[in-house]
Amino acid sequence: MSTSFLNKKKISELSKQIHYFSLCLIIIGIVCSKAMMSIGMIIGGFAVLVDPMLLNHIKNWFSNKLIVILMAFLLLHLISFLWSSDLSYAFGDLKTKISLLIIPLIIVSKPINELKKKKFIFSLFIMAMVVTSMINMACYFHLIGDVKYDDIRGLSLFGSHIRYTVLIAFACILCFHRVINKEQYFLLHLFSLFGLLFYLFYAQVLSAYISFFVAFLVYFSYRLYLKKYYSRLILLNALFLCFSFLVIGFLSYSDKKNDTIANESELKESWNNRSKFSYDKKDAKNQEIKYTLIRYLQSKSLPLNKSGIAQLEATDIHNIEKGVADYREENSGFFSRLYSLRFELHNSGDPNGHSLLQRLEYWKVGLSIFKKNRWFGVGSGDVQDAFDQEYALSNSKLKKQNRKRAHNMFLTMAITFGFPGLAFFVYKLIYFVKKQVENKQLIGLVFSAIVISTFLMEDTLETQTGITFYAFFYGYFSMKIKQKE
Repeated sequence: MSTSFLNKKKISELSKQIHYFSLCLIIIGIVCSKAMMSIGMIIGGFAVLVDPMLLNHIKNWFSNKLIVILMAFLLLHLISFLWSSDLSYAFGDLKTKISLLIIPLIIVSKPINELKKKKFIFSLFIMAMVVTSMINMACYFHLIGDVKYDDIRGLSLFGSHIRYTVLIAFACILCFHRVINKEQYFLLHLFSLFGLLFYLFYAQVLSAYISFFVAFLVYFSYRLYLKKYYSRLILLNALFLCFSFLVIGFLSYSDKKNDTIANESELKESWNNRSKFSYDKKDAKNQEIKYTLIRYLQSKSLPLNKSGIAQLEATDIHNIEKGVADYREENSGFFSRLYSLRFELHNSGDPNGHSLLQRLEYWKVGLSIFKKNRWFGVGSGDVQDAFDQEYALSNSKLKKQNRKRAHNMFLTMAITFGFPGLAFFVYKLIYFVKKQVENKQLIGLVFSAIVISTFLMEDTLETQTGITFYAFFYGYFSMKIKQKE
């Protein structure tokens, strides 16, 4: 056996170890560190490039149709430069999205065949979610640190509150999968599941709730389908539909009372005596204090006069100053978020400061842009400019700082590339789901459900964390997992 062959074998083995280490860095980085994501990607890319088996890796790339589709998706961004006027923005966008391809290429180059290593990757993700969620909760409840949080978004210290909570939803399903299959460390996974579920429902993130419920439905539906329990499958989906209708019914019901019975002179005098926020000014959410005050008093069934204000605690005054219009909103959790959403929907005059109403405005403006650019879109460089112009043309009520992009990946694709680009994007998602069903990869199917749900409410592929999360698991599940997970 030649020395050259032995050296190549040693380099290849070392490259394999470095590659695995890079994946561990990336998976932890997705949870808590953008720097770790970048370092892991650089190390993983280096491990692939220096491997003597590089040509074999390249063959792996082009033999994987899901990877080829991803290449075409990035190529579409490059082609759109032809009709983009702001090329510097377009290049910046492409630079951000290149991770969408690089991470799957790294993963596919050296498939992890050992079941133990595969499980450890997912265990790292779960552990990172559990540890960071515990730190978040400890800080938020002042068990450690001395920072005062006036908003539930302060609960997430490691990145965007929305994206972090979506990761929590995915980690919940992973824990549940291990619990229901009675895998090793059963009790540890069970306690982790309860902790993550508490965090998820306390966090008040609509996108995460939707993602979790859809993923939960897909998880059980597929298991029942494989076992041919069709009657249970129908019952499960019927119950989910009933739950959905109940939520819609709750949001549709308005408990607004007649505000004309308010004694404004008494309210103004009594309020100004108790708060530094003037009765004629606005609260922290930029809503008129007097309307927030009236709604808050009504939610507690208190009279709309000085007697009602006298019965308010100091915490109630603080809540009203923050823009909380219903005392039940301050309790945190799923039902608190429902009350908040109901208030938004039935008090929709000013969308500023209301996440759902702002999204409705984003979608309205986005659809208007799409209608003007149906076939080719505006190109990847001009999306923000197109939104800025349309906000001005439509005299949007949104303040300048709230005039953001679509917060919907399907609409973003339609605006950027036109209808053909949107069709290709949908095809990419459908084909990925199809491969998960063919390969009987339940967790891959759950991952699909979560990302598609977030695509409806967020621009997931416009941020580094969102891109890395999608790219990592897309690459992992682009291959058939031969061994039982």
